[in-house]
Amino acid sequence: MSKLKLTGIVVMLSIAAVLSGCSLNSEQTVVREGFANLFSEVDTSKMDITLDLAVVPPAGLDYGALDIEMVISGVTDNTDIKNPKLFLDIAASGAGNGVSEQSGKAEMILDGEVLYANVSEISDFDGLLPAESMTDFIGKWWRIPFPGGSIIGLTNASADDIAAQDDKLFEIMRNTDFLTELQYIGEESISGENSLHYSGVLNHEGVVDFISETSIEFNDYTPTESEIAELRESLDMVDLNVDVWIGQDDDILRKASGTMKLVSPEDGAEVNMDFVVTYSGFNEPVTIVVPVDAEEFDPLSLLMMGAGAGMEDFPESDFSDLEGFSEADFADLEAELSDLGLE
Repeated sequence: MSKLKLTGIVVMLSIAAVLSGCSLNSEQTVVREGFANLFSEVDTSKMDITLDLAVVPPAGLDYGALDIEMVISGVTDNTDIKNPKLFLDIAASGAGNGVSEQSGKAEMILDGEVLYANVSEISDFDGLLPAESMTDFIGKWWRIPFPGGSIIGLTNASADDIAAQDDKLFEIMRNTDFLTELQYIGEESISGENSLHYSGVLNHEGVVDFISETSIEFNDYTPTESEIAELRESLDMVDLNVDVWIGQDDDILRKASGTMKLVSPEDGAEVNMDFVVTYSGFNEPVTIVVPVDAEEFDPLSLLMMGAGAGMEDFPESDFSDLEGFSEADFADLEAELSDLGLE
């Protein structure tokens, strides 16, 4: 199965649930086909996403809610089924818990098995990220290979095998009831295309069926009763209302919007999200340029950048008063730390 297509499906499951019908009448069929066709019939596309998040802490904690806004634009290119590409331009801002508004901007590129990232701007988070400690990190491309060299374990699969698994996945999607209370709203123009507007509510059992069937089909694993029960408990925390717009001429999802509320039954912590996702430019030529001068990313060195802020205020020691270690011993230790980038 194409790695980027599966990644796209996971994203849609997270922010817009899965967008399909709950019976076999024509309206549900149109919605189901619209979602599946976004992945099965589209090799290149553009997308625009807005997310508004409000995170409410658990009851009894002495801090306030956190509000986050994100604006994302992107381009996908699946023309090479074994080497999918994705470009994202991300801008985010937020405030809460006594912290003034903070913001950041970044670009991300997925090139097959490697993720590239470039953080162009970031606030200091009220002094937690001093500018001087981030100088070597900001404004450059970083290369981040996926662990094991594979996103979903299909590095050695042939293009034919990936295509066959794609087809099976789309078949499962077209036969799964993901929404209940589906209603036809009317016709609207989305990105210049006449589209059919529907609304619905997340069908928890549809999601359970989808996850179970894909696990059996692609992982040769049947979830246990306890695992299914845990999944149902997790879904019970989620309320999702969604609107979708399906192109009238091509039966492809053009837009999805909705509201999601997730509440923890244990401590009352709450996440509220409003989202809008718009797709356009289906199968039009796109160009995603992979940076050739990117540096290998070392998460530990980034951690040390932040942790090192203010360390210059600590006095130097000649270690002469420490028993059991000579100056030569500490010199060797410092050399080893330097080799690891932990000077």
